[in-house]
Amino acid sequence: MLIKPIAQLTCVGNKLTLLCLCCLIIFLPSVYWQGLSNPKESSKLIFFYYALLTVITVILINYLFFTKEFVRINITSADLFLFLLIIYIILNRYVFQRHFGYSQKFNQLIGLIFLYVILRRIKVNGYIYLLLAVLFGSFLQAVNGILQLLGFLPSNSIFLITGNFNNPGSYAGFLAISGVLTLGIYLFSDQLIKLESPSKQLPIPSSRKVVIQFVYYISLICLVSILIILPALRSRAAWIGFATGSCFILNIKYNWFLVALNKVKSKTIRFLVVTVLILMIGAGISGIYYYKKDSADGRFLIYRVTSEIVKSHPVVGVGFDRFKAEYMDAQANWFADKGLKSESALADNTYYAFNEPLQFTVENGLIGLLLISLTTLAFINIRTDNQYRFLKQSCLGTLSAVFIFGFFTYFSDNLPLTMIAVIALALMANIDAAPNFLSIGPINIPMKMNVISKGIVIVLLAGFIWNGVQFTRGIKGDYKNWGAAEKAYNLEDYTTSVNLFKKVNYLLYDDGDYLMQYGKASAMAGNYGEAAKILKGAQLHLNNTVIEIALGDCFKALSQYKQSEDAYQRASNMVPCRFYPHYLLAKLYEAAGNNAKALAKAREILSKKIKIPSTAIVEMRNEMRILMAKNKKELLLNNSIKGTN
Repeated sequence: MLIKPIAQLTCVGNKLTLLCLCCLIIFLPSVYWQGLSNPKESSKLIFFYYALLTVITVILINYLFFTKEFVRINITSADLFLFLLIIYIILNRYVFQRHFGYSQKFNQLIGLIFLYVILRRIKVNGYIYLLLAVLFGSFLQAVNGILQLLGFLPSNSIFLITGNFNNPGSYAGFLAISGVLTLGIYLFSDQLIKLESPSKQLPIPSSRKVVIQFVYYISLICLVSILIILPALRSRAAWIGFATGSCFILNIKYNWFLVALNKVKSKTIRFLVVTVLILMIGAGISGIYYYKKDSADGRFLIYRVTSEIVKSHPVVGVGFDRFKAEYMDAQANWFADKGLKSESALADNTYYAFNEPLQFTVENGLIGLLLISLTTLAFINIRTDNQYRFLKQSCLGTLSAVFIFGFFTYFSDNLPLTMIAVIALALMANIDAAPNFLSIGPINIPMKMNVISKGIVIVLLAGFIWNGVQFTRGIKGDYKNWGAAEKAYNLEDYTTSVNLFKKVNYLLYDDGDYLMQYGKASAMAGNYGEAAKILKGAQLHLNNTVIEIALGDCFKALSQYKQSEDAYQRASNMVPCRFYPHYLLAKLYEAAGNNAKALAKAREILSKKIKIPSTAIVEMRNEMRILMAKNKKELLLNNSIKGTN
């Protein structure tokens, strides 16, 4: 008598899990909590963790009270390769490398691993709702962007249109990837809804036809909304990614290219058609390159410098999310040793390689590249039943868009975008028709043992959930204190800013950005010795001209002129086109009484080519003219005194 009620409760528990996941997927891209540091990213991470802990709690309750099964595990070959890749990344971060600090991107990765495991428990027909959740979430963001474009909503950024993201590039990437998946939902809406009806012989009820029409038109509306806002974001990577993924899905759906080519019987005409198509693609790529030529050339400089890091750390790389700790020093060495003057105008402070495969290789070495390549091949070679083939095609189209987008920019810290990729991967693993690499269960055990085993599970998972909540609360508190410290710094209340920075506890205490800002605030408050120690600690996790200049200022205030000169010189080598580090060197030489070096640096500044004219550059050059005039007078006076003697 209890079997049917328990089955019903189990069904309710599964539906509640699915509802929580849908809410996570819909609302994550739109989360924005003011008062936190970097709120458009930190808010999403905190919401993501709380949502995952809620889902895990629901699954735990469902498992403990409404199911008799102790365990069920199905691991595919794709799961195995993905598992090996994750294990390697963790070992490389904590075992094979000398340094590791707080990493928001790594925390996102851990959360995405849990999400993948949870999604692998969802039945295929449950993915109908998850895919629709992606659609609604992207629609909310597309509408947000349109309202920002029309001036009805602020962007909370220096850019006009960002949605609830940090910049137009991240926003465009999310819309492009979700747009490809939306196109798949639109083209295969009837097949998607029919997954609820396992028997193809049964007629589709009229209510289901209404649902199909609803999905068809809502996906069309979402797709049109994305197409309206995407061109305004001016992201070439997003355009190429969307076009590639869309063409993949359209060709699979209609087979238009091969059909059209097969209708042409003449081999010569076929050759001409293919040649013209290749030329058109080449012309398109060339046009996109010249659309923002300086930006593209800047990326090529980054690729060349990044390749030098790969040569220095070929096997295991520099560690997960440590590109920003290594790159600017490598760029400084590049310009000091082999950099061309024409390249100096392209340089800037850089946190990303603007090429995800290349950055992954830098951070995880050739071993990591091999593992991720094998994992990719495992997912591509997944075999599916005919009824699920359209799902694999839609997922592959989405993942191809992710790859192309990441080939020209970065996305690994874009949580909503990576979440879509994880959903696509989990769905492909769920529809894999090949025999599982490992299958366990379902295991049913006697009632007495079941109570004991579930008691152990209660203790372990309750402890995990409690620690997860405490960790998330700690992260939120740290970001809140960090945000308040930034606000005080911007108001020039440096003492308050330093005190607020000190409230950030160990969770963020080895974050490079945090230490950089904390060190600058300490320097502005006059605590130069303490600031220098903090900034030196920041260099273990991040380095750029901001840190080097702040260090130079601290050492100058402490009358440690040689160390100050070294810091300013590193800053000038990192970004040679900038005037400010050279100006600081000239002022340092003047303060140290080294007039010959001061004059030489002043002449260099006055003859230096200006990349972008500004008032600050005019003022610095005027000061250099005054410095030169002053030193010439002193030189003439000294010579006249010597002549008199």
